Amino acid sequence: MSFHFSAEASSPKTKGLSVSHIVIN
Repeated sequence: MSFHFSAEASSPKTKGLSVSHIVIN
């Protein structure tokens, strides 16, 4: 989870997408 958060932090545009992915995971 932390990994995804770090990645999304770098790309605010994919933040919403990353968050959704984390929720699914």
